[in-house]
Amino acid sequence: MAITFSKEINGIYPAFNDSYINFTSSLSNTISAEIEVEPFSFPFKIFPDLDGNYQFNLKELAKVNINQNGFEDTNEIPIGYFQILNDRIIQLPINITVSSSTESESISKNYEFIKSVKQVGEPLFSNDTQILSKSNNGIDYSLTHFEGFPFFFEIQKVDADEVINIKNKSTGDDVSFTASTSGTSRIWIDKTNENTTSSNLLPLTDTVNKLTIYNNGAFKTNLILKKVPSKCGVYLKWFNNDGGYNFYLFDEYYKETIKSKSIGEVTRNEFKNVNETPNSFSYSIGKEVTKDLRLKANVSNDEIFYIKDMLASPSIQLYTSQTPFVTGQWITVNVEGTIDEKTKKNINEVIINIELPIQYTMTY
Repeated sequence: MAITFSKEINGIYPAFNDSYINFTSSLSNTISAEIEVEPFSFPFKIFPDLDGNYQFNLKELAKVNINQNGFEDTNEIPIGYFQILNDRIIQLPINITVSSSTESESISKNYEFIKSVKQVGEPLFSNDTQILSKSNNGIDYSLTHFEGFPFFFEIQKVDADEVINIKNKSTGDDVSFTASTSGTSRIWIDKTNENTTSSNLLPLTDTVNKLTIYNNGAFKTNLILKKVPSKCGVYLKWFNNDGGYNFYLFDEYYKETIKSKSIGEVTRNEFKNVNETPNSFSYSIGKEVTKDLRLKANVSNDEIFYIKDMLASPSIQLYTSQTPFVTGQWITVNVEGTIDEKTKKNINEVIINIELPIQYTMTY
């Protein structure tokens, strides 16, 4: 007796993609299968096709389990420069029981999901030490760090007691840390008021830094980290398709548009004759005011590669400080726009519209 799988997911799988499992049972004339999934208190009952094949999609169950806290970053800045996070990866244990009219058999499985999504044609990378950002191969990455603004990158998964070593081939410096628990690892490069350069933890040059990441001494990942010396601008952060966060500093100068519309009007109760001039026949309840910013930046091909993800992001935030080394706050905004990429050029102009939260106004 056995339950046999003809299709199932492997490795750390994106939670927002279809995740079908197909299986059959060695029992004769099976009637149904019940799938128990933690933390749901009731089983999901499915039925076979004419050949006794069962199919079940774990996608919705994975989404519900992994997205309880939404997409906004709720992790606080640590005292040091390394964090282990538990909000990005989940274990989904399931138990399958297939029944016939006279007997049944069961099997238990455990699947692992990450809060991410892949597009058609995009491969799943087997490298657990991959960075949660865009890559063509899951090994080589490129990011830009703007000095004086908060910036980090994240490693998909490290296990407890694993030693992560980061070497800067451009300077010869390196830094190591040991994971206290299993989870996603966040490596801070800049916390606005201090960074790895000023702390002499992992100094960066003011150009391109070639970082190499090792796990327990084994090479895993390359990161080309471009450092831009401090300058003013509009700083954005967004949750990307790969399950991490990206950042970019748009130009200091932008176009601001303020829009206003009336919430409504109420008729005045003024009892006046025709020869008495009324103040007005109604008065305004108040106004709804919105503010939009039109931002632009000239970006390289390496940068536009991951900036394009912003248009599909479920969470985009703006940093309230436009001055480096000055601590601000993150506020949630909406982004609209079209990003045109000219592949023959190394530099492309990106223009987007940011809609800020509705302004506070005086109303009745």
